[in-house]
Amino acid sequence: MKIPLTLEEMFQQLILGALSAATVTGVWWLVTGGGLPSAMTGWLLSLALTYACSALLSLRRAQEIRTLREIYEKDPDDI
Repeated sequence: MKIPLTLEEMFQQLILGALSAATVTGVWWLVTGGGLPSAMTGWLLSLALTYACSALLSLRRAQEIRTLREIYEKDPDDI
């Protein structure tokens, strides 16, 4: 991750963090039958989920860039 982040990237990370925390808490609550994870467990699991989502978004972004590059470098006669 590059520093400093743009405002869009910070907002995206905030949303991913909130969604991952809510997801981890919800799944934990369903699995344990109503219990909530400890603060450290919830933090670590949501951090892992956030990193996984960030990695998937990075892969998607890289694929989009690769596709745009291929389109840009195409021979004009092929279009």
